[in-house]
Amino acid sequence: MRLAAELLVKGSVGWKKALVYDLSASGAAVCTATPLPLESEVRVRFRLPSDGATYPAMLEILGLVVGAASQVQHDRELPCLVGVHFLALDGADFDRVRAFVWRLLHPDER
Repeated sequence: MRLAAELLVKGSVGWKKALVYDLSASGAAVCTATPLPLESEVRVRFRLPSDGATYPAMLEILGLVVGAASQVQHDRELPCLVGVHFLALDGADFDRVRAFVWRLLHPDER
C-alpha cells in the first residue's frame, strides 16, 4: 500500500512531498526525501481512497518520529524511511484508518 502524502516538520516552513508506505491506527512508515531526527514532531497529511461509502477522506495527523532508516528502495525521490507514531488520531479519523486497514487485510469481507 502506498499513499501520496505531505509531511510538515515542527519548526520548518512548508509541506514536503512524502509517501505513506505502511499504515496502522497507531502510526505509519513514511518515505521522505531527507532523513529526519528521532523525536521530531511532524504532521502527516494524506487522503484515504474511496471505497464507495465513507471515503475519500483527507487526514492530517500529528505524530512523532520514532525510527529512521536511509537508502530504502521504495521510491527513488524519497529514499529515507521514518517510522511515525501517531499522537493525535481519534474519533472518526481513527475509525476511518482502522476500517481502511481492515479492508486491505480482508478484501473478501465487503
